[in-house]
Amino acid sequence: MAGLQACCPGGHVLALELADFAVRVVVLAGSRRVLVFDTGSRPQDLAPLQPLQPLLAGREVLVVYSHGDWDHVQGTAALARVQARAEIRAEIQAVIAHDACVPRFLDDAPRRLDQLRRESPGLYDDVILIPPDLTFSHAMTLDLGGLTVTLHHLPGHTADSLVAFVPEHGLFLAGDTAEIPLPCVDWEDASLEHWIAGLQRWRDDARVVRVLPSHGPAGGRESLDPTIRYLQALREGRPPLLPEAMPAFYQETHQANLERAARMRSRA
Repeated sequence: MAGLQACCPGGHVLALELADFAVRVVVLAGSRRVLVFDTGSRPQDLAPLQPLQPLLAGREVLVVYSHGDWDHVQGTAALARVQARAEIRAEIQAVIAHDACVPRFLDDAPRRLDQLRRESPGLYDDVILIPPDLTFSHAMTLDLGGLTVTLHHLPGHTADSLVAFVPEHGLFLAGDTAEIPLPCVDWEDASLEHWIAGLQRWRDDARVVRVLPSHGPAGGRESLDPTIRYLQALREGRPPLLPEAMPAFYQETHQANLERAARMRSRA
């Protein structure tokens, strides 16, 4: 369901309906800082966050990119005061991502934005790409003031993919590392073994109460199981169990995954 909803004390989820899929933006507010986990595909996507302006006032804002894909990073200008008509009044202290996200803003991200502008004239004109200015290699802990967020590198979907955990609420933000009906294996050098192992560690972590992926339904720890089983099938060359009817986007993604996984196995 599109729109802004509370997900936990101090936490809100903004669900955005794009052309082929939905994507989530998550806002977590502590007493000193507010964290915005992903920023959607364009600045207008963040307009529904305006009711949260009282939470942003007087607090430092941290933006975290789960990875550098276009639908997760192109809305940051709405928060950054780099536009005369910024949707939200906020002061970004840092834009945080994994180390591998930085080079994407030198090549992949601007190239993808150019493609989007050619395909949809006018729709992405006000996008200003804002690269990360604070990065980490393995893990990072953020103190928001009464609320802790730990970031963990979990490559697989992309080399720069990360997940976040809020221990006070048992909230696991999976980014694009887990997705129903299936994830996208978008990285030619991905290690399915490491991706599976990373998800299994979170699946077995009793602290996790709720899982919020960037795409697909939310759930408990068990909601990670379909992604784990799908990746295991790709790794072993078995047909994965999938719904009989899937949107065209996921049908195409699945076919691309099969081809990429076959190349991975041939190199093993």
